[in-house]
Amino acid sequence: MFLNQNEKATDAQLLNGIDSAGFLRVDATAADSDLLDGMDSGAFQRSYVRTVVVDTAAELIAAVGSASPNTMIQLEPGTFNVGATMLSIPSGVTVQGAGIRTLIVGAGSADPNHAVVAAGGSTEIRSLTILNTGNQPFAVAARIQGNARLFDVNVQAQNGTTESVAIDAVTGGGSAVPLLRQVGAFTLGAPNAESVAMRAGGVNVHVIDSILQAFQGSGGTGTAFRGLSGLHKIERSILFGDTAAVNVTGGGQANVALTRLEGTTFGAVCFDVYDDDFTPVTCA
Repeated sequence: MFLNQNEKATDAQLLNGIDSAGFLRVDATAADSDLLDGMDSGAFQRSYVRTVVVDTAAELIAAVGSASPNTMIQLEPGTFNVGATMLSIPSGVTVQGAGIRTLIVGAGSADPNHAVVAAGGSTEIRSLTILNTGNQPFAVAARIQGNARLFDVNVQAQNGTTESVAIDAVTGGGSAVPLLRQVGAFTLGAPNAESVAMRAGGVNVHVIDSILQAFQGSGGTGTAFRGLSGLHKIERSILFGDTAAVNVTGGGQANVALTRLEGTTFGAVCFDVYDDDFTPVTCA
């Protein structure tokens, strides 16, 4: 069992019964070294993401028109005047600016379904301003549906001779809920016209940490949040309307919490809400 001083074991070349040839040299490569749990390394790669940087309106229109899911369209600072073109952002695409000084500007229209920007599916819009200059019957800045997301976005509409709507959330996308976080929606109505900072028709919306303001023109109306049915959630926000802060009809309801309301309410259920004097408000 023990070797004499000058003797050599017969299996000295073995380790646990395995010949040394069974172990790789430092400079050798295993045949399956590109595999992890039997799967090729390509199976573990992230989805390909393409970033397109644009600095003119023409480049923006072209980028939106050709974008595929998982594309980021990055806007440089400046004004992107798209005129009468509606930017319909495909599902799964993100459009990001360089802050509120990145402006996407468009004109009003005689078509009530027209907007400067339309977003649906899993679209995201971040860090920019969207403006509809109006002077047509309908001035809609952003039309959203599905689970579209707006983060750190300033949305403005003005001078629609029939209506001005900053954000119009419309039906589509099944039970998906559009989300607004840190959004400023502002409307300035034309005389005898309707002014709505945000309208939700046939879709539930969730608004967090945002400001909705609607100023009426002479003889017109100004509503911060207008719900045409649906169940909506508004939290930690400011809603100001010359006519109404919240107006939800069609059997719908807005649940409002920790929010400042300036204007009348209808169809609202509130928790810890107050007016501009920080006096508690009772919702109706």
